[in-house]
Amino acid sequence: MKPFIIGSFVCLTIFLLTSCNQNTSSPPQNTTAPIITLSPTNSPTVQKTALVTVGPLINKASWTNLYITELNKHIGSYSSKFNIYDLDGNGIPELLISDGDIHAASANVYTVIEGKMVDLGSYGSWGDFQYDPINKYIGSGFMGQGILVVNYYKFINNKIEKMVSFFTNGGAVLSGSEVQYKVDDKSVSKEVYEAEYAKYNKNNYSTIARKYDITADIISQVISAYSD
Repeated sequence: MKPFIIGSFVCLTIFLLTSCNQNTSSPPQNTTAPIITLSPTNSPTVQKTALVTVGPLINKASWTNLYITELNKHIGSYSSKFNIYDLDGNGIPELLISDGDIHAASANVYTVIEGKMVDLGSYGSWGDFQYDPINKYIGSGFMGQGILVVNYYKFINNKIEKMVSFFTNGGAVLSGSEVQYKVDDKSVSKEVYEAEYAKYNKNNYSTIARKYDITADIISQVISAYSD
């Protein structure tokens, strides 16, 4: 009788151990949420790692390596764009960088003075500003809720200097209410405002900052073509 009991006990123990091993060795169920992969049309291709090499192959002018170094900082931002444009006609182009195209966004202007890159400030809205290549005016302003504010600048002696500012709330006041017109923060009549505004608000303007995507290949192509 005892051998039977002992044998039964051993069999039961082996069965339980075998069952436990089977339970612990089976893979756990996946309870995590599925990963959604965006299609190529919904996921913009962004060049995040490739940079432009600064060196003799591209160092054709004093400004090229300085601009390449600055542009490399913006590679990977799909909303950023740039342009190379000689605003004052002195043979050294300026670097224009726009990091977005929303209403509050502006474009930064850089130049090179005595071998050093200088930040000349940011201008415009929607990530860009207006430029008149004939008179070399920079138009920087915005309109919101019926209020218009416009400043005109010119690149003079390595500085962007404000020439005049305009303000009117003509689109914000109710019918019959007084409309304000200002030139350089001084209240003027509508006739004076329009006459002064017409001196600067010509049909020569175009937006120039958001021309090229900021990728290594495009940076090399644009700067090489400009400095040839």
